[in-house]
Amino acid sequence: MPQGENNPPFSSWHSHCWLKWEIRVETIRQILSVPRSEVFVNFMLRDIARFLSKGELEITFDDLFGTNEWKAIVESKLTEQDKEFQLRDLYIKQLGSLHCLCTPFRVCMDNKIQTLYYMIHATKHPRGRMLMKSVMKNQGAGGAFAYLGPEDKAVAAQMKLINDDIANLQQLLLRKFAGQTKSFMSVQEESCMDTDLVESDYRKAIQDLRKDEKVTVKPVTSKTERGLSGGDLIAFPNT
Repeated sequence: MPQGENNPPFSSWHSHCWLKWEIRVETIRQILSVPRSEVFVNFMLRDIARFLSKGELEITFDDLFGTNEWKAIVESKLTEQDKEFQLRDLYIKQLGSLHCLCTPFRVCMDNKIQTLYYMIHATKHPRGRMLMKSVMKNQGAGGAFAYLGPEDKAVAAQMKLINDDIANLQQLLLRKFAGQTKSFMSVQEESCMDTDLVESDYRKAIQDLRKDEKVTVKPVTSKTERGLSGGDLIAFPNT
């Protein structure tokens, strides 16, 4: 793609987020102000968790999360795993306040499924989120957004990280786009943060709805009546 004033080069930033080099939310905001940029954050949760109770580091963690809401999570009576998930979600929420679309990938260090870190991808474009969902799902354990350690395949069945399924996706689409006509690409872009399912799942969900006569599809970019691709128009019924 040609580069120029109106079409700047694509930028990808990779940062480690832990105590030796804390990446502030404000820093990520500045990075993402660069056009056509994305950020990969190694959110080193295991190392961060070791120091969360250190009172002298409160300012450091306030800067890291961009808020002091982490304190309530640390002081809560939640299990360690639930605290982990809430700290991850808090960090992602803070990135979301920058209008980022985030996709976390969990990396575990052994077959006890103990989290080592989260690789968090942040972008401001829906197609970036869509692409990263597909990549992470293909690389993850059992279709989940996670690597669960050396016994990856063996432990994958113990922990389902993606609760979405085709039936839930169908209900989401029928509700979200009721009474509207949208292209297949627009449907994916506008709901990319509502589900972790990917393009092939969307295609199956809509094709099944089509077969059940719950939606109608007008081919635009597909070469056959049975196809379903980016520009094809999907008419959703009123609820």
